[in-house]
Amino acid sequence: MAEFGEQLKKAREAKGITQQSLADKMYVMLISGSKLLRKRLKQ
Repeated sequence: MAEFGEQLKKAREAKGITQQSLADKMYVMLISGSKLLRKRLKQ
């Protein structure tokens, strides 16, 4: 069974996504999720 990192690399390469692009997208998702959670906690 392939490790998570290996699976992620294969999937990323199959989609033609660079490591930097993936990192940028993950950071945006993290920030967006954090903002959403703060809004929900304020309600």
